[in-house]
Amino acid sequence: MILISDAKQLISDIRVPFSVALGDQMLLCEEVLRMLPNKRIVVKGTWKGEAIVGKIYFGAHHTKRHFQKTLRGTRLLEKHRIQTPKIVYAGIVNHLYIILFKYLPATIDADDLFFSTLAKPFIQQLALQHAKGLLHSDLHPHNYLATQEGLFVLDSQEVRQKGMPLPMADCLKNLGELLAQLSPTADDKLEKLLDVYLQGRKDLNTYDKKADWVRQLEHWQYLSRLKREKEKLKKIFRNATLFRAGKNKHFHYVCRKEYVSPEFISFLNAPDFWMDKGECLKDGNTCTVSKVSIDGRLFVVKRYNIKNWLHRLSRFFRGSRAAQYWKNAHRLELYRMPLPKPVALIEKRYGIFRGKAYYVSEFVPGDLLNSYLENESSLEKKQNVLQQVKTILDCLYRLKLTHGDMKASNFIVHDQKVFMIDLDSVKRVTGQRCLLRALEKDKRRFLMNLKDPTLQEHFYSLSKYL
Repeated sequence: MILISDAKQLISDIRVPFSVALGDQMLLCEEVLRMLPNKRIVVKGTWKGEAIVGKIYFGAHHTKRHFQKTLRGTRLLEKHRIQTPKIVYAGIVNHLYIILFKYLPATIDADDLFFSTLAKPFIQQLALQHAKGLLHSDLHPHNYLATQEGLFVLDSQEVRQKGMPLPMADCLKNLGELLAQLSPTADDKLEKLLDVYLQGRKDLNTYDKKADWVRQLEHWQYLSRLKREKEKLKKIFRNATLFRAGKNKHFHYVCRKEYVSPEFISFLNAPDFWMDKGECLKDGNTCTVSKVSIDGRLFVVKRYNIKNWLHRLSRFFRGSRAAQYWKNAHRLELYRMPLPKPVALIEKRYGIFRGKAYYVSEFVPGDLLNSYLENESSLEKKQNVLQQVKTILDCLYRLKLTHGDMKASNFIVHDQKVFMIDLDSVKRVTGQRCLLRALEKDKRRFLMNLKDPTLQEHFYSLSKYL
């Protein structure tokens, strides 16, 4: 077992298990829960015979400040009797700033609780914080722990005291940041979720401004979504916690780390070879689609072809459609939209210029929507599928996005669930009139695929209220 004696060892090599001497006691670190390179590591381990979760700050210029902010935030929560794991040790050892918390087992995944309850327990907890004048500026389900005793705040670094109680403008902005993480399908329940919040604010005795508060909440929710998108999308083209980027003589790539293996790296280095080995799903002039098996798992690879020298010249100076697909897939995944999981992006490069590009996703078995509607005999099942398409359109509208290519062949039906594919035309539309025009265009394009008048009428009746 490695004995860590200074910060340099954590910067250069982190392997578990390792130990750190804290006075006359030894901290045993058995599992890395989270790591920010050259900044912070969160571990699960044992100290004085008790299970702990430890935060070890090291390396970064502001290490001491982050350490102090976490201590201060935790003490603020404890002072106001907001549930948070108890600190059992805090100290500095050889430039390692260490805080140990009592380990608490989770009874349910916080993510599952957040989405299954439309965030109601989190809203109630947030109302309690606001009533005490506390502002938590890094709200997301992973910063909470759901136990039998209720919700515990995990990351207290961004908790600060700001008024007693917190000004309502700050409350609505903070609540909007929390609700921005819900699926757009919950947006029509915003007023009811505000009611949940107000029930937890016994210090507020007037509801005469509720309509104005709902409007402010909608505004902050939308701005928070844009901010979350921006933060997410700036990470998907480079090395990050979830992504690995690399290059060789011919290709630049980025992929999700969970798929990385020697065989997958071989695919990234020679995608055409693997596509030729796989099953061709589409062989067109613009793009070629193949199903390939890597490490016993099935993937779909879409290659965007270069049609002629003019097309090649135009692609030299702008981003590839595969990169746009990669970006849109992660944008929509953020909102839990139904789509095959994005896996990798590969681009052929000539210096700063781009050539062929490849988008890789998990394989979802099923029928294209146009084939499904032709072959399915149950009208009820077909209507249920069209309802899901309407819900997708509704979500895009709430996000101010347009699909741009609403062909029925751009949807897959698997086990009565609809998945979106071909997302390289999705874009954000500014201005309400432009958005409505784009939405109408998407609806008309989709209706062109519905040959059955009964289905046309059904979809039109569903979508006319969008």
